[in-house]
Amino acid sequence: MMAFSDHDYIGYAAITNKKFWYDLPADTQRHHRSIKDATKYAFDIPKKENDVAIETIHKAGKMQIYALSA
Repeated sequence: MMAFSDHDYIGYAAITNKKFWYDLPADTQRHHRSIKDATKYAFDIPKKENDVAIETIHKAGKMQIYALSA
């Protein structure tokens, strides 16, 4: 038996205050989009790997997977 909790954890933060942020040059502020893209990419990789692993477990037919409710 396996419980699937469907949660992730990425342990980093990019934090600044408004004054500091708006005092940065515009080209530096554009890197904010890069942070969002990197975060999405970091979540997408394990999602794809988990989907493949769960499908493999289902096909083997030797384990029941229970999805936990919110």
